[in-house]
Amino acid sequence: MIYGPCGQRRCVKPLFLLFLVGFLSLLSTTPAAAHTGFESSDPEDGAVVSGAVSEVTLTFSGPADPAGEGFVVLDGSGELREPTEFQPNDDRTQWTLEFVPPLSEGRIGLRWTVQAPDAHPISGSLSFTVRAAASQEESLQSSAAEGSDAGRGDEQRAAEPSEPNSESRISSAVEADEDLAEFLKVVPPVYGAGALSALGRVIAFAATAMAIGGLLFASRVVRDRRPEVVVLLNVVVGSAMLVPLGAMVDFVGLLVTANGGWSGLWRTGLVDDVAYTDSGFAVYLRAVAGIGLAAAALLQLRNLPLHLSTAVGGDAAGTALGSEAGTATLDRSIDVEERTSGSRMSPPAVASAAVLVASFSFDGHTVTEGNRWLTSAADAAHVMASSIWAGGVLAFAVVLRRRRRLRQQLSGFELAVRFSVVATASLVVAAVAGVALTAVILDQPADLWTTEWGRLLLVKVGAVAVAAGIGGYNHFFVLPSLESDVPSLDSAGGASSRLRTTVTIEAIALLAVIAVSAILVGASSQ
Repeated sequence: MIYGPCGQRRCVKPLFLLFLVGFLSLLSTTPAAAHTGFESSDPEDGAVVSGAVSEVTLTFSGPADPAGEGFVVLDGSGELREPTEFQPNDDRTQWTLEFVPPLSEGRIGLRWTVQAPDAHPISGSLSFTVRAAASQEESLQSSAAEGSDAGRGDEQRAAEPSEPNSESRISSAVEADEDLAEFLKVVPPVYGAGALSALGRVIAFAATAMAIGGLLFASRVVRDRRPEVVVLLNVVVGSAMLVPLGAMVDFVGLLVTANGGWSGLWRTGLVDDVAYTDSGFAVYLRAVAGIGLAAAALLQLRNLPLHLSTAVGGDAAGTALGSEAGTATLDRSIDVEERTSGSRMSPPAVASAAVLVASFSFDGHTVTEGNRWLTSAADAAHVMASSIWAGGVLAFAVVLRRRRRLRQQLSGFELAVRFSVVATASLVVAAVAGVALTAVILDQPADLWTTEWGRLLLVKVGAVAVAAGIGGYNHFFVLPSLESDVPSLDSAGGASSRLRTTVTIEAIALLAVIAVSAILVGASSQ
């Protein structure tokens, strides 16, 4: 929402231009990032190994933990086996699988499913062949044959048909072995797990924005109008209580992903394993912060002071005042308005909101891409600024609709001027932080339209552009009309009516932005 910061509309123009620069730079940024994925194995895929294999090493480009079925082997006899033991290195980028007894002669298939710190499941498979170790006599015969072959002429060797290389032989063998080929097919993600986590994040994201934006709007914009402060603080309490609900739904989705299915979700070991991941910690922190913010807002609501302010109206009939001495009649009505001076954000509310914002730095691509501290700082700034903007617009719509329903003066110009400084600054911060995060997560500009994450980002940017465009329309067209209007009850088709309509549309566009932002956390950027 772009109205008129500093109490004067001219102050918004530099900020509006800065937002446009940040928005356009999104398309010209050349990022660099390191994604979590499979790198290599020992033995390698397609290798031929002499002698039994007691260890297999898998190396990933980032931290990974077993999820779902974990590590499964189909040995040369056609038996399914799991590693006797598997151990990671210090940073969990390499896993060593130990087998007792060792994997003996035959074609070996290995299938693995791991989970990155951002809760993305990563699956893959590989195969290699184990040959019996050659005896000493066979080794001598092989050496003699090689020496004899070395003495032959080039023409004779050229006339002999060449043997296919080992990779070709392995590939043909795998294709011929239907059981092995079926085993090596990557297991698809569990149906519904990703959608469940996305739903939980949408609830938590939207509730966070409404709670933080509503709290700021009540203290900075509505200020001393007690009935509206009460309404907004109740909205904050309800929104904050939705955060733990969203966190719980997200956690169930994480359990399903880690378990590889819907059965046995509440096994103690599984819950502990997920809870100690970065994503599990983020969910826990989010739930605690949501409860804390709801309690702080409720306490602030209960301790809200009441002051009465009177104003004499000029259109109403006379009002009778009774007393023991008699009855007096005034020729004008007296309106009593409830005021308050206690709408400032309390320290517990500020602390809870800060923890809630910080919780979003422990899941998604924030924990896997770029420098952890810088990426977390950019993510926190993006979440905070977006919550202030989106939640503030939603609170603005709530106040305008309430005043309209009660047939009160909308006083839209006053609200817009008060909200403009915070809204415009938060819009600029959200845009700059968003560009920085995009630069970290995507490898190249082409990823914007070739990856799932990039395409969702373009949808989000489109919704942001719609919301910002509505703010610009309010600034250049609606606000001048409001400034020149004489305060009165809203009339159909008037400037106040247009403001209420545009703010509602802007709020809907920002709800779409919040939904896409939640889905982006679980989207693939590769």
